[in-house]
Order: sequence, then structure tokens, then C-alpha cells
Amino acid sequence: MAPATGARKLSTSGESLYHTLGVPRGAPQEDLKKAYRKLALRFHPDKNPDNPAASEIFKEINRAYRTLADPIKRNIYDKYGSVGLSIAEQFGEENVNTYFVLTNKWCKLLFLFIFLITGCFFCCCCFCCFNFCCGKCKPKMPDEEDLEAAVNLQDDPDTDDIAPMQQSAPPFDPTPFDQSSYFGSSGAQSVPFPTGVSVPQQQPFTGRAY
Repeated sequence: MAPATGARKLSTSGESLYHTLGVPRGAPQEDLKKAYRKLALRFHPDKNPDNPAASEIFKEINRAYRTLADPIKRNIYDKYGSVGLSIAEQFGEENVNTYFVLTNKWCKLLFLFIFLITGCFFCCCCFCCFNFCCGKCKPKMPDEEDLEAAVNLQDDPDTDDIAPMQQSAPPFDPTPFDQSSYFGSSGAQSVPFPTGVSVPQQQPFTGRAY
């Protein structure tokens, strides 16, 4: 096993981790564990104090074993290589397959075909990209002053303490209306009270006048 040098490059082959542990692709978990223990004892930093490269090799061995010992990560690595592992770290392990399906060239061609036959996805992209036809079709917003006044009125705490204005009805006068004083002496008759309505009689005033 050669030590890792330079920046790590991503690939879709899915072979470098197996090469790091020195096992063939598809090796059972028992073989992976044996190979890891053997290499870990060989390149452990405590056993190689004068070899700075041994520490880096030991880290690569641990990283390879942690990945291949996990069934989900190993499945992703076998299908998509180190690129799949990078996608899993960014979008989650459950979204790796969806990512590669959507980024497939045939899927891109399908989206392009639907884009063309539907006229820019029924003009949805035009509304989003060109701000509702360059602002001509943009919904109108209320005036800022009216909106601010409405907000201030709703937020005013003094308005909750103001009771609504109430006006009491005038007192009832049971004295019959003298139509002759209004119409003259034309012989107009007074309008009788409706049937079934009792009119209280006023008591004569006996108090002292001032």
C-alpha cells in the first residue's frame, strides 16, 4: 500500500479504499477486519515515531475501514465511489440515489424536452425570471402610508379603552298631538294611539314652584 500524497481526488470507481486495506472488492467483513488490524499495528504512530508518513497512512487506514464497515456507506461507495460519499455528506445518505438520477444526462434531456413542449413550463419560468413580465403583471401592493396608518391604529393601546358612543332615546310624551295647532282649523282629526298600547297617565305636579 502506497502512502496517500497530495490532495484527495474524488472518483466513481470505488476501488481506492479496498486498495488501502489491501483486500479485493466484495471482500467479507471478516477479511476487512483482519486486514485493518494488521495494517493498524504496522503503521501505528507509536510504533513509528521516526516516520511522519506513518501517521498519515494510519489515518487513511482508519477512514477506509470506517467507511467499508458501514453497510450503507459501503453500498454507496460500491455504486458511486468517493463521489457518492461526498454527496452523502452534503445531502444525506438517503438522497444519494435521487441526486444521481436527477443529474443523469437522460434526465436532463427529459426536462429540456418538457421545457420546450410546454412553452417554458407554461410560462412559469417567465413569471419568476422576469418579475411578472418586467413588473407589468406584478400584484399591486397597498400604499405605504395607508398600510402604516392601519398598523398604527391596530397597535394603539388607547383605542381599546374608548367605549363606543351611545345616545339615549328622548323621553316619551304621552300628551296627544294637537293637529289643529299644526294644520290650523281645517278640521283635521287627531290620530288615535294604536290599539293595545297603554299610555301611562302623568301625575299632577304638586311641588312648589320657584
